[in-house]
Amino acid sequence: TGYQPGFMGKALPVAFPKLNKAQKNDLAIADQKKTGELKYPHFSLFLSKSRKFPFFTATNIDGKLFKSIPRTTIFPSGTDKWSIDARVKDFQWGASLYSAPKSDFQRGHMTKREDPQWGKTEDTALQAAIATFHFTNCVPQVGELNTKEWGKLETFILEKTSVPDKLRVSVFTGPVLAAEDPVFISKVGGEDVQIPTLFWKIVYYSTDGKTVSMAGF
Repeated sequence: TGYQPGFMGKALPVAFPKLNKAQKNDLAIADQKKTGELKYPHFSLFLSKSRKFPFFTATNIDGKLFKSIPRTTIFPSGTDKWSIDARVKDFQWGASLYSAPKSDFQRGHMTKREDPQWGKTEDTALQAAIATFHFTNCVPQVGELNTKEWGKLETFILEKTSVPDKLRVSVFTGPVLAAEDPVFISKVGGEDVQIPTLFWKIVYYSTDGKTVSMAGF
């Protein structure tokens, strides 16, 4: 279904961030309406053709319908399985980036695996969680960021507020795709890879159903 702008209520719409003209011209287009929106269960993203990373992801979280599913249930083998999204197969960095010489990057989810992991049934939640393991939703991050500061922030949003307070929350997340981003020392498939060094996250929520609050990181 993708991200729903009216998720928190018709009177509390939260629209997508607006891309500038250059960003729009750089969108990987896969939808018939040519909006550039790539839809997944409970989240969407907009992908840069030139950088092969998302400009941002947009996610709806329903704390009331959240399902707790162990990672071992999603991947019984014990190993995460990341997939190339065939709709935009030429515009995403795959496993070769993370296995390249001198690569010590972790595969950083932009939409956190658990955030769209909700629904009336566990299978719905499971399919949404699996969908986050597309390389379109992935940006290289150093472990210090991915498992510590970034990870703690994501956990706080989901486990300390959204789920216990049964809130409906909308989250936008992305890397800063800057022209001056450093080039990775190893080429991947013969191409240079510019690595983002900054990330952002904007959280929209309502505690009373009448007003929208937000926090930015």
